Amino acid sequence: MQPHFLINFSGDLKSVILFGGDLQQEELVRLLQAGDQQAFRKLFDLLYQPLCFFARKITGSAEEAEDVVSTAFARLWDRHSHFVAFPAIQSFLYTTVRNQCLNILKHQEVVSNAAKILQSEPQEMDNYIETQVLQAELLQIIFAEMSKLPERQRLILEWTYRDGLPAAEIAQQLQMSPAHVRMEKSRAMSQLRHMLRERKLLGLFMALFPLIQSGKHNF
Repeated sequence: MQPHFLINFSGDLKSVILFGGDLQQEELVRLLQAGDQQAFRKLFDLLYQPLCFFARKITGSAEEAEDVVSTAFARLWDRHSHFVAFPAIQSFLYTTVRNQCLNILKHQEVVSNAAKILQSEPQEMDNYIETQVLQAELLQIIFAEMSKLPERQRLILEWTYRDGLPAAEIAQQLQMSPAHVRMEKSRAMSQLRHMLRERKLLGLFMALFPLIQSGKHNF
């Protein structure tokens, strides 16, 4: 039986979505084993944001989340020759991030829902962790689709839902009226829904959009 502190990513659909297939995963892992810095950078680009989201959900702090994730990637690089499969890399990163977040919560003596769950029974803890991991990866897919929008529309959505900026501040940044910002945001949302519908991901988007709107993510 797998130890409870490891997260099982076997048969990981998210990996296929991110990479497009097992062959690309295998090549990336092979290059990472050989110490290829570009392969490491690709891994970083693919997994940094979902890991930050995951860490922030536990700690409640974007700054601490970024520090934790950066440390996890540094530890991955220190051990780069040890990994033979992509799921093992994911498991290592998420487990490392989870453990560091738990240490932060213990150090700060934070009593929160996340802290209680993370200190509970192994099965309950694993269910919580895997839910947060899945949510982070799925949100990454949505934001990847968002990156395909025209630049101005993409910026408006990112500044609104990622950074929590009000329409007035966005208008000042883009040198347009707040009303124009709201109109462009509406157009961008319509286009994003269309793109996700074509990928059969609209239901996913509608389920996760309240979370995106809340600003409680780190993309």
